Amino acid sequence: MNRQIGIEKTLKILTWAAALTGFLSVFPYVGPFYDLGFAVLCLVALYDDFAQRLEIPRWMLNGTAVVMVILGFFRMQSGNIVTPGIEVLLILVAIKFLEKRRVRDYMQIYALTLFLLAGSSLHSLDMIFLVYLIGFLFLLTLAIIILAYYSEDPALVLDLETIGKIFGKALLIPLLVLPTTAFLFVILPRASYPMFNFLNRGVVGTSGFTDNVKLGAVSQIQEDESIVLRAGMERVEDRTLYWRGIVFHAFDGQSWSRLNQAEGQKPAPGTLKGRTVRYTVYLEPFENKAIFTLDRPVWVGLRNAIMTDDQCYALPQPLTRRIRYNGFSALAEILPDPEPDRSVYLRLPEGIEKIERLVDRLTAGRDAWTDVSAMTSFFRSGEYRYSLRNLPLSRKPLEDFLFVHKYGNCEYFASALAVMLRVAGIPSRVVGGYVGGYYNETGRYYAVPQRNAHLWVEAYIDNQGWVRLDPTPALFANYTSPTERGFFFALRIALDSIEYYWNLFVINYDLQTQFNLFAGLRSALRKPLTKGLPDYRRLAAPAASLLILSALIFLSYILLFKRSPREERLLKIFQRRMEKRGHLRPNGRGLEEFVSELPDEALRERAGRFVRAFEEIFYRDRKMTGRDASALRKLLKEI
Repeated sequence: MNRQIGIEKTLKILTWAAALTGFLSVFPYVGPFYDLGFAVLCLVALYDDFAQRLEIPRWMLNGTAVVMVILGFFRMQSGNIVTPGIEVLLILVAIKFLEKRRVRDYMQIYALTLFLLAGSSLHSLDMIFLVYLIGFLFLLTLAIIILAYYSEDPALVLDLETIGKIFGKALLIPLLVLPTTAFLFVILPRASYPMFNFLNRGVVGTSGFTDNVKLGAVSQIQEDESIVLRAGMERVEDRTLYWRGIVFHAFDGQSWSRLNQAEGQKPAPGTLKGRTVRYTVYLEPFENKAIFTLDRPVWVGLRNAIMTDDQCYALPQPLTRRIRYNGFSALAEILPDPEPDRSVYLRLPEGIEKIERLVDRLTAGRDAWTDVSAMTSFFRSGEYRYSLRNLPLSRKPLEDFLFVHKYGNCEYFASALAVMLRVAGIPSRVVGGYVGGYYNETGRYYAVPQRNAHLWVEAYIDNQGWVRLDPTPALFANYTSPTERGFFFALRIALDSIEYYWNLFVINYDLQTQFNLFAGLRSALRKPLTKGLPDYRRLAAPAASLLILSALIFLSYILLFKRSPREERLLKIFQRRMEKRGHLRPNGRGLEEFVSELPDEALRERAGRFVRAFEEIFYRDRKMTGRDASALRKLLKEI
């Protein structure tokens, strides 16, 4: 016997699922008070759905809604309009669940949830938003169809098989809509200006560096696995992967700070000796002005980006949204530069007598290159080790690092070397950024996580320029090989290509990209076949997408319009089996008459069992269930 379910219960389940989808889409962006308030109100509403014992006056619910709207209005600011609005919508959805719901109330819940999804898109258009959107689209389609049944008869009860059929037909609607939506996304003109960026500040991640770095602070960042930037480029040698972000000039014994720098000039052509690399960076928001470039930067194509005279790029305001920019860099070890201000780059903190004696012992007044090599090798001799745990935190952290603990992270190694170089009379500075990157062969890009945050040193050698020095003894493979981090990290980096392509083809699909796409298509159509074959690797992804899209449309068409009833399909199978045995049923001949004329007694008996079972259902105007169809298929297997 088929199980049955009330149409009202089905509608409630779908409505709760749709509301939960909207809540999950905005959960990371609203305050904990509103998340908790929504959860508590929903639990109360769920209890009322099953127990039906609560009688909350409507005036109380309406009054609460008005108060929430007023509070949200006063919390809105010019730079943050969306978040207060989403928080109000969230509470309004929960309040609607506390009311006695009619058709109009259900429609209002769907509308409010749709606004929640729209609000989440103003915060972030990450790929997870697409998951929520498609999920809500399917749920909304099902809910509206069930709502139509509910409006006719709220007490209607249907068996699960009927509900399944309704769902099966309803799900074909979004399957037909999605390809059309994707096509319109490609061809509709794009706005060159992000119209809705002014509504909200967006989601801001953790910062890798600030204008002031205290010893021991970067260790927290180096345990964060989240991706901070992706750089589409060809693969280069691992040892050249230094992503320059910020330069620190002054050290007070415990922390480094950056001094104001004048706007710099681009390096003159030919001054940077090394291979030139072009790349496109997708940088996550991290509440800082710094723009990361592959060391050494030659050019960055980003409006409003300013290059300072220490070869760093920065924006006028902190970055609050994901951005994309192109850049050129030369993979050079030396950055030519005029004589620096020695009063800045030789400034030392007080109370470093022990470090001064160590430098005297290592250098002995030799030439600059020899002194630099001796001090750098000192940290790689094996006596010092890399660690993120129990870092030396005291009034004199460098002395404790050098002479007591002899372990630390990159901040300690870079700071110690920079101070030692200054003691030796060699101008030095500390550079903050990221090192390495995990190359994705599929997407042809580097993924750089927060854990790759790094500090290194630049020393100025007379008549040559700034030389990059990295005294940290950490294995470079830890920053470039995902397998060194374990299986799950390697899997995550492999799957990151999905997020990269989402950013590439959806988030950054702008008017210029649209023009390039259509121009390339027109050029390909005009190109004679005699001029060579196309690059099939570049055509593979669009071709596969078109093939899958066509298959979905064809399957939807077959299921929606061409699928015959079960009775017809089973009867056709029966007649085909009989034809294989040499017995063709004439047109107009009844089933029982046809079977009774079969010469083979065993076949006649088996075919007769099928015909009698079939007619028991078909001619008595009985609806064929899944169980009936399964029993008839068993009889067909015996023929």
